Amino acid sequence: MSGAFEASPEGLRRAGEAIGGLPGRARKVREDFIADIANYRGLNGYSLDDEFYAQVEPQFDANNDSLAQVVLAFEDSFRGLQSAVFGNRREIVSTQEDASDLIRQQSSKLDEFENGEDGRR
Repeated sequence: MSGAFEASPEGLRRAGEAIGGLPGRARKVREDFIADIANYRGLNGYSLDDEFYAQVEPQFDANNDSLAQVVLAFEDSFRGLQSAVFGNRREIVSTQEDASDLIRQQSSKLDEFENGEDGRR
């Protein structure tokens, strides 16, 4: 590795687009998980009068809610990551364009100077 960094706006664009599919995947995982929980309703009993149900069901619900919230956090994080990647790309492109403009301006001034002009405007 040379230690040099070269920005790749095209690579960042591709990465941002690839990341764009992740929030939807996370949402689908959460939706599927919530739907699958229904298959297990009733296994612990049905009534708070049932001692086993009263002991186990609240933790079962809390664990399921916690997992659903974690997956929701991933969904939000992926959206934020995509936004950051595209924002980084915009900044890199803007910096490259500004630098190119300044180089063209200086080159034009050098050409004027070489042609006998004083280069002032």
